[in-house]
Amino acid sequence: MDNFKFKNHNIENETENNEFKTFDLDFYRSIDYENRDLIHDLKLYYRVWKRKFKAYIKSRSEKKFTSILYVTADCPLYTPNSTRLDSPIDYIVEIQKQYPEINTRLLIPLFVQTDDTKHPKKIKLENDGHFFEFEKTSIDFEIISRNKNEKVTVYKHKNESNITVYGLYSQAFSLIKNPKDINLFQNSIPFMRAVRTSIKLLFKDSFSPEIIHVEKIPFFLGSEFERKFPANIKILQITEDFIKQDFEKQEPFWAFINLADKQNLKKLCRDSYIKKCFSDLFKIPETEIQERADECLTLIYQNYSIFHKLDNNNSNNVGDIIFKRLNDRTEKLFPNLIKKGTKYYYPILGTINNTNFWVIPSKTCYSDLYEYKSAPDEIMKLLIKTIEKSSYTIPAVNTDKFRPENGRGIYHNFNFENYREERIKNKKTLIKEFSSDRLKLDFIDKTLFKNESASVYGYLDSFYEAPLLFANPDANTFGEGLDILFPTILKLFERSKNIQVIICIKDGMKNSYVKSVIDFLNENRIFMGRWIFIDGEINLPKFFSGSDMFLLTSRMLNLNMKHLLGMHYGCVPVAVKSGIYNDTVIDIYENIASGNGFKTKSNVLKEDESSNIYIDTLTKALELYNQNPSSWNIIIKNCFTTLTDWNFQKLERYNRIYQEIL
Repeated sequence: MDNFKFKNHNIENETENNEFKTFDLDFYRSIDYENRDLIHDLKLYYRVWKRKFKAYIKSRSEKKFTSILYVTADCPLYTPNSTRLDSPIDYIVEIQKQYPEINTRLLIPLFVQTDDTKHPKKIKLENDGHFFEFEKTSIDFEIISRNKNEKVTVYKHKNESNITVYGLYSQAFSLIKNPKDINLFQNSIPFMRAVRTSIKLLFKDSFSPEIIHVEKIPFFLGSEFERKFPANIKILQITEDFIKQDFEKQEPFWAFINLADKQNLKKLCRDSYIKKCFSDLFKIPETEIQERADECLTLIYQNYSIFHKLDNNNSNNVGDIIFKRLNDRTEKLFPNLIKKGTKYYYPILGTINNTNFWVIPSKTCYSDLYEYKSAPDEIMKLLIKTIEKSSYTIPAVNTDKFRPENGRGIYHNFNFENYREERIKNKKTLIKEFSSDRLKLDFIDKTLFKNESASVYGYLDSFYEAPLLFANPDANTFGEGLDILFPTILKLFERSKNIQVIICIKDGMKNSYVKSVIDFLNENRIFMGRWIFIDGEINLPKFFSGSDMFLLTSRMLNLNMKHLLGMHYGCVPVAVKSGIYNDTVIDIYENIASGNGFKTKSNVLKEDESSNIYIDTLTKALELYNQNPSSWNIIIKNCFTTLTDWNFQKLERYNRIYQEIL
């Protein structure tokens, strides 16, 4: 009852209080009603200023990059024997015009043919008639290469465009003759070690790069054997064909003695099984192996090709057998350092896995890679995993310096207005130079070749009305589509097509397939006078300025840009639909307004279909050449006007990638 009274009391009290509360609520309701618009405006202003404040905080926290280091092993201006047409210097000049706040510098190896172990104060470099002087900086250090200490010195040069160029000089990699050899496993390891160390020390030259733009060479090759690279430096890896990155065999031992430091090498040489293998190889008592470890490893480097023949997987050679044992033992001794199918088999894998962003310089290559999954399984798994930090760009070539009106090494200059009358003179001269009489007497123009080691097979007859076809692939049968090129030419010969062909392949006669075709052509006299085969390096402008068509048969992931130069000489490309060819060649039958060549309607991935697909396209080109000269002139005009240089769209694509990395 007391409880009941208590509750009743509370109810009464609440009733009294509710009278006040009701009044109070009505008061506030009246205020809300009168000021509803004001409160709404206040809330709106609050949200707007809140967004502005967040945007301000975000802009302050975003990284603004100001310095880029472009790393490459091949820069035409400074690299002797360079075969590339695009130049990093052209790119840096243009991107600094577009984005003057960005300080972009170049880092290259200095290929100096000298046995002098001293590193002089100045290095004078001569290349294709140009002279450059690199001055020694205060940056020098040592790297371990081939189990010995090698000194590396950073040199510096400022070119006429005010671009700073750093040159790395070391006995470990500077004595190689061909810039392509820097991509070989044993040469790329010491070079990339030198690159990473020099980047850490560039602050001595008041330059601390925020982005490293690495071209083609795997940046992180061997990085697991040295101190960690600074995390604040971001890496952009430019790569090409993933298929070309592989090596013939998986070789943990070969990789380890290239990659490991001295401490790990001593551990390797202390192992009893390794000592037994060394003893069998060099007939050295096992007790002396550890003391003579340096000598043994040096002997392995010097005799590697003898002991381990790369072209014979099932060899019973004693050296091969011992090397297989060394590989197996190295994997067991260092399971964490040597992982199957990575560093020593696909060096690019380690870089792709660790890099901040990777790029293929072709839209078609990039899309085809994922659509056709053409790379080996080990690589495809990683590419799919890293797809979010990948993209493509479109490269450019500054062909102005090669324009025919500039007289850059061609027989008869011509331009857009007079090419109909003048260009034909180059064709007549070219055919005359390769006539049987001049070849027999060795009167051929030596400036057609880059060196005297070129060998010429066959000859050309002097009937100028025939279309002159030109091909300049590498000696890679499947990748370069030689099994498409040669059957196509033979079929055209058999059909009695009125054509003449010039084919140039450096080291082509070392390829058994190429040699068999050339032997066949030599034996069949009916084909003589219709073809020339050149084994060597040539001066492209003279061939482009006289040839009617440029035959491009490379399969998917092709990144060759010679055809861009060919178009500026009026040499019409006939290409397969792959890589850069698909990006840059516009088929005249698809777009008559801007068509600058011919290309297959589909890819040429299947060997049984590839020759038929390509010969149909080439036949169309020949028919148009013979039957419709006015349309052919339209194609040549479109070739002349094709834009191949660096423009805003191409540069901005790189700029966005730089921003995304950071």
